[in-house]
Amino acid sequence: MSLVLEHATLLDGTGRDPQPESRVVVDDGRISRISRSNGPSAPKGARVIDCQGRTLMPGLLDAHVHLASLDLDPVAEVALAPAVIALRIARQIEETLQAGFTTVRDAGGLDWGFKDAVNRGLDLPLEEALKIEARNFARSALSEDAVIGVMAFLQKQQ
Repeated sequence: MSLVLEHATLLDGTGRDPQPESRVVVDDGRISRISRSNGPSAPKGARVIDCQGRTLMPGLLDAHVHLASLDLDPVAEVALAPAVIALRIARQIEETLQAGFTTVRDAGGLDWGFKDAVNRGLDLPLEEALKIEARNFARSALSEDAVIGVMAFLQKQQ
């Protein structure tokens, strides 16, 4: 099924001016068409998300994060139960994604199990209407460009 994001202000990452009233069509996890919202109609049966008042942009990359370093006091961290640490890290992962970072490299050695958990959908929920689409964008982008992992990210305009 196609996903259509319409009426968005598009930042394409090239340095061009923002493009208001844009429509982005995603087929099979890949962006297949970008046009003005008043351009060609959405594919029949597509899921349409109205992005009025929001910005659609490539995801950001941070090559040096410490998702597991939650406190500046390592002694306090060691005293925490493993489940508390895991849930705090999950919250940190969610906050990082919500801030627009769709690709990160944990320089502190976070174990691969957190990546596996996110890929299995065990992370904290995104805004319900975007949950599946955001993950699909991230996965498709990673296979398309392993360096920056571009994904659509909706951010409320101020």
